[in-house]
Amino acid sequence: VFKPFVEKFGIDSLKVFLTYGGSKYYYAAFNTGRQFDLGLPGMPDLIDERLIVQNSYNRTKAFSFMFGAFRHVCTNGLYSGQAVIAYKKIHVGEIPVDEMVKAVFDHYQSNNFDLWRKFRNTPLSRDQEIALLNSFEPFEVKKEEANSAYFDYNSNKQINNRIKDRAVALIDKPEGVDNQRNAWGLYNQINRAVAAVVDSRSQVSKVILGNKNAEAYLSGKLSLN
Repeated sequence: VFKPFVEKFGIDSLKVFLTYGGSKYYYAAFNTGRQFDLGLPGMPDLIDERLIVQNSYNRTKAFSFMFGAFRHVCTNGLYSGQAVIAYKKIHVGEIPVDEMVKAVFDHYQSNNFDLWRKFRNTPLSRDQEIALLNSFEPFEVKKEEANSAYFDYNSNKQINNRIKDRAVALIDKPEGVDNQRNAWGLYNQINRAVAAVVDSRSQVSKVILGNKNAEAYLSGKLSLN
């Protein structure tokens, strides 16, 4: 699964490689060599495109390939909800790895982060950002958890509250390239809050899910689909 990406982009393109969950899950991030500017006039905001490759052996064989990015201004990773390919098969069997990898290589250059550009071109005031943030739940809260008088510190309800508190503190910082008053700026502050609250080494799939949920939430609420 990983070797074709090393062969195409070079070993130096492999920027992150993680195993977690007792080595049941594998995660790799490859720089493709393409760079995008999502800044404003006089304020460049450069991101390096990445391809994210994941596989798992938790009684299934599951593979996913998706777009990611490395944002220079805050040295942080981002994830796009646009999955190039996702494949899952229970237990053993023939898996078309070669076909999946070929499909990724055939299509990744058509990616130009159009949705993120729409975010960048959608201005928001500080109050609008806070209002959107307050109605966002990064992770699903089950009904029994939401109604419980007591809930664990690591429950999604608690995690969501901590993410929103941290994001508000980031939004309240002075406006600038790292705190743009637009949907791109809000998305990045949510992303940074998720990365700070959720352990990005042992729960990398949860970090990715939080990013994807934020992207889908903002695109829906702002009618940018």
